[in-house]
Amino acid sequence: MRAEKGLLVREAVTYLQDSDYFYLADFSRIHVEEVGELRKTLRTEGAAFHVVKNKILCLAVEVLTLPDLRKDLVGPTAVIAGGCNPSSVAKILLQFRKKHEDKLVIKCGFVTGHSLSPDEVKILSELPTLDELRARFMSLLQEPIRQMVCVLNAVPQGFLNVLQAKTS
Repeated sequence: MRAEKGLLVREAVTYLQDSDYFYLADFSRIHVEEVGELRKTLRTEGAAFHVVKNKILCLAVEVLTLPDLRKDLVGPTAVIAGGCNPSSVAKILLQFRKKHEDKLVIKCGFVTGHSLSPDEVKILSELPTLDELRARFMSLLQEPIRQMVCVLNAVPQGFLNVLQAKTS
C-alpha cells in the first residue's frame, strides 16, 4: 500500500474509532453551500462530515473489524461521526434531508456495534435526545420525594387549618 493511501486509511480509522457511531450518506446532489450549512449544524453537536473514498473506507472497516459495508459503499460517500449523541446527529441529518428535498441519501448507520438500515436511522432520529432523557429520569427520581414532602406537610397544615377555624 502506498504511503498516501496508508495515511488516508489511518485518518479514516481515526474518524470511526473516535466515535461510538457513524452514518454513511450519499452527498452527490448537494451543493457546496449546503454541505457547509450541514457541517456547521453538525458542529453544534460535536459531529463532523468527512468525504472518504469508498476503497479507503473499506480498508478502514477491515482494520476495525466492523461488519462488511461494501453493499452500502456505492457512489460518493460521506462519513458523519463524532459527538456523544447519535440520536441528535440523526435528527440533524433527517431535518437537513427534509429541508433540501431529499438531496442527502442516508445509506446506513453504525451505532455501538450494530449496523442500522436507513429506516432504523430514521427511528433513531425520532428518539428523545440524551438531555431530554436525563431530565425525564431526574423528574422520576424527584417525584417520590415530592409526594413524601406533601404527605408530611399535610399533618401540620391540617392542624393549622383546625386552629384557624377555631379562632375565627
